Amino acid sequence: MKALEYAGPKNLAWIDVPQPQLTTPTDAIVRPLAVATCDLDWQIIAGKVPFPAPFLLGHEFVGELVEVGREVSRFRPGDLVTVAFQPSCGVCHSCGHGESAACGAVAPTSMFGVGSVSGNWGGAYAELICVPFADNMLAPAPMDLPIAALPSLNDNIADAHRCVAPYIRPALGSEVGIFGGYDSVPLYAAAFALALGAKKVTYCTTDERAADNAQRLGAQVSLVSAWPKRIASCDVTVCATQSTSALAAAIRSTRAGGHCTSAAIFMQDVPMPLREMYMRGVHFHTGRVNGAEVNRTAAQWLTSGLIDALQVDTKVVTFDELIPALLSRDTAKLVAVPGNSSA
Repeated sequence: MKALEYAGPKNLAWIDVPQPQLTTPTDAIVRPLAVATCDLDWQIIAGKVPFPAPFLLGHEFVGELVEVGREVSRFRPGDLVTVAFQPSCGVCHSCGHGESAACGAVAPTSMFGVGSVSGNWGGAYAELICVPFADNMLAPAPMDLPIAALPSLNDNIADAHRCVAPYIRPALGSEVGIFGGYDSVPLYAAAFALALGAKKVTYCTTDERAADNAQRLGAQVSLVSAWPKRIASCDVTVCATQSTSALAAAIRSTRAGGHCTSAAIFMQDVPMPLREMYMRGVHFHTGRVNGAEVNRTAAQWLTSGLIDALQVDTKVVTFDELIPALLSRDTAKLVAVPGNSSA
């Protein structure tokens, strides 16, 4: 079968790979029906993260169940499912505490689509993919929503939600500051903050396309040529870019007792203004979202109308259009649906 391989910066190709097989009775085989770019994928393709190539790409996806192992009890072939992007068993100590991102049954930082650094689980830009621990990893996909809105539910959309939802207090007039570029997580975070009743959402960016999308969402925009030292005194701040200057600005823009979340993956040690954070009691959060847990509940954010995932700039292409679309990078979110993957 065909699968998309990342062989190095700006080097993508469809290659022939063996068709996946059930290897344990808890596995399932899924046919991806929509696969979305994670913000991390853009960084991978540009060569900005040190993941050793080659590997199969893609980890945000929704699909149809083709085959299930004999111990899979919650699903059957033909089901439309969303798939957690991090393999996790559901029964270990970490999973029992709702921390599937730290599952003890798999290699640390396990996930689809990034190769050996996360366990060689394969990639979702493929005709088929094997999903382990199917009863824990899968959730029924809503049938009444556009399929392009679904692949990012348990990763980028969930990542954005956890950055703002626990901390916004509409009755207290919560103000939110978001520092990001033309990526989906900060834009989804702006959409969530507005939907959850934030009094004011300021989107600080160096990218005009991001500024335009954030403004359409209803955020106030601060378009800058370089990251400022701070922008305001916000109850909630989000840094969703790998710029250390943006991270420092987000921290310094967090009011005393406020909450700052870094949704970016930094590949190097980062200095932080800890003295200022200490003196003002700033709460700082980072880490991966727990994909399996949110996969079971995230659909309600869309089905309830809390947000429209497609408000964030989204382009839909077929698999045969995928490589040039990935290389051109002209949208915040790119969703691929099956086509002629031999292109």
